[in-house]
Amino acid sequence: MKLTTTVAAVVTLGVCLMAYPAISAGTSYITTRGLVDRVVSDAAAKGHVAANTRATVSVASTVRAEILNGARTHGLLLDESELHVSATRTHLMVKVQWFQPVLLSSWTVPMSFEQTFRLE
Repeated sequence: MKLTTTVAAVVTLGVCLMAYPAISAGTSYITTRGLVDRVVSDAAAKGHVAANTRATVSVASTVRAEILNGARTHGLLLDESELHVSATRTHLMVKVQWFQPVLLSSWTVPMSFEQTFRLE
């Protein structure tokens, strides 16, 4: 009976250790995607639609800064050099790549998110 209990405990621990990276990566992806969606919808609601080239650069840089600030607030490990935001008069393109640490930060899982939003 004791051997069975020990084996069951070891198997359960192994399953939990294998599930943790998937749960951690999934949570990171969902949080990042939600943050980007919220920042872009806020920019669209505020009427940050570009009327000319200078305004386009301003919209993209404002959205980028807000994403980075939100990432810091939520504890997301986004690297500034891997966040790309560009805008046209009617669309905003966001591409972000990051590495999600798993198992005591000794291994990382590459993650990415890319989407084009319509601002009209």
